[in-house]
Amino acid sequence: MLANEAIWFRNILRTIPQEQLSPVLNIGSGSEQFRRTKQPHIQRHIIDPLTDSGVRIIHIDIRQEEGIDISGDIYDPDVQEQLRDVGAKTLFCFNILEHLEDRARFADVCESLLPDGGMIAVSVPHSFPYHADPIDTLYRPTPNELSLLFPNLHLIDGEIVECESFGAQLAQSPRKLAGWLMKIFVPYTGLRHWRSAVDRSRWLFRPYRITCAILTRKTDMD
Repeated sequence: MLANEAIWFRNILRTIPQEQLSPVLNIGSGSEQFRRTKQPHIQRHIIDPLTDSGVRIIHIDIRQEEGIDISGDIYDPDVQEQLRDVGAKTLFCFNILEHLEDRARFADVCESLLPDGGMIAVSVPHSFPYHADPIDTLYRPTPNELSLLFPNLHLIDGEIVECESFGAQLAQSPRKLAGWLMKIFVPYTGLRHWRSAVDRSRWLFRPYRITCAILTRKTDMD
């Protein structure tokens, strides 16, 4: 997640009453260290403001690491049962869909976890380099295209958010610059990471763009 992306969601979510949001399932959350150190804007702009307002957030990831409340494969029926027991009103799904071979199946599971009127906050790159984790399908939709993945939800807000360029990131971190150059000229981390490093050069002077959307589950009245 990028800083402007996090700010966009912060500005939307803070207009929604706490009782309509809570509890939240943060799917693919990463560890607490990831949220606080590697991408601190997630904690600063989304997690902290929501928890300070009384929103309960349950962090979910396939990994077992500190700061993850439920660990497991979201396709596992037992894990799905744990998630349903939370009674979530909101799902977070940030920058996951481009890494899935079967994103329609993932979307079906997400829909099954939402009650009528429940919401999903979802983001996916729109103009962004190849980045395998462990794969990148190069899924780069607009908000309307993204909404088609969730046939039982409707789009209530969406935008392609302009963020910083890769060059701007390098200018702020000499260590990041050194690591990027090493990956290009000494591809010690393997072909996928070399390809990602080379592809990022196309964004040295142009901004990343991220598709951000809020969707809500249709009710019987819709």
